[in-house]
Amino acid sequence: MVQQAVANLYKVGSETVDESSDLLLKRDMPPALEMVQAASDSLGQAAQFIAADPYSVQGWCYNEIVRTCLRAHITKHKSITRNRT
Repeated sequence: MVQQAVANLYKVGSETVDESSDLLLKRDMPPALEMVQAASDSLGQAAQFIAADPYSVQGWCYNEIVRTCLRAHITKHKSITRNRT
């Protein structure tokens, strides 16, 4: 279900970029969409590993990597947003 929602988000986001004349959107949205897609894929893999083995080191590593990447992206976005004002 989550993967379907992410696929729809990716599709709508890509269409928005294609139809927009906003240069910042065209610059910032594609990498953000890729990050969301990669995070979704990694979380799906982590869930499969953890479902098969709750103590799966590989599953928990995927989970932590995704969380760390998303935190870094959010921190970077907040910094960029603050610098624009």
